[in-house]
Amino acid sequence: MGIRNAGTIGVAVAPHLDAVVISKKVSLSYQAGASAKEHEAIVKAAVRSAFDFWQEKASALRVRVGIMGCPGKELKILFKVDFVDSGADLIVRVDNTPKPSDPDDELRSYVMGGTDMTFYMQAEVGCTMMHEIGHALGLNDECLYGSESEAEPELTVRGHDMPDVTFTLPLLRDWTQEGDDGGKSYSFARPRIMGTYATRPFPATCITGAPMRQLRLLPMTGG
Repeated sequence: MGIRNAGTIGVAVAPHLDAVVISKKVSLSYQAGASAKEHEAIVKAAVRSAFDFWQEKASALRVRVGIMGCPGKELKILFKVDFVDSGADLIVRVDNTPKPSDPDDELRSYVMGGTDMTFYMQAEVGCTMMHEIGHALGLNDECLYGSESEAEPELTVRGHDMPDVTFTLPLLRDWTQEGDDGGKSYSFARPRIMGTYATRPFPATCITGAPMRQLRLLPMTGG
């Protein structure tokens, strides 16, 4: 399923504002033992913190807007999140499935199609929500898992109205796995919030070094 995010994009012009405002309506549902009483406040706080995180990463970006007969303007980007009971752009399915007894069998939160998130409470919360909200804003993973080659691959990021950027994904040596047939598989990930499995973020660099170059405005749909 391709990512086709839902949301609303508008232009706000006011003293000291001048911004493209990307608004998302978010609703929560509960499954596998999760409940609003126990988890609503935690998840809402994590969602707000994730939007604040991406707001800071987008603070240096500008969107050039041209209006016929008027000089063009460079507008900053603002993210706005509202929690609703229905008609959401993003559904967060809060899941309280217990941790598996096998440490290699992880609970990994994920987003389907940019609009439907399953979020596991019995796993890391903060960086994981930042990663998944990144997907909900149109950002791709910066990783490759299970390669038969040890050669570090290149990944090209294509952002809306920006030059392409190509970078190398570093090898995660501690994730190298040996198969029963003697072969090996290799994993690669950029040490950024979008370059890790959501349950295994890089604790220091995931907070300080996440890029926002992939931000796409055009795929956003809905009202």
